[in-house]
Amino acid sequence: MIGKIDDFDGTPDKAQRWISSTDLHFDINDTIYTSDKKKVYVALSYMKDGTAAS
Repeated sequence: MIGKIDDFDGTPDKAQRWISSTDLHFDINDTIYTSDKKKVYVALSYMKDGTAAS
């Protein structure tokens, strides 16, 4: 896989950057993430800390 999704802690000021990193990751790896369901599960796995984890 190419690209990396940053962990997200729910900080509003970091949201747009995190969304951009997920979009880039999914675009570059489009042969792996062939459905929105897969993308959602992967994105949720990076919401580990802070308010994003609750």
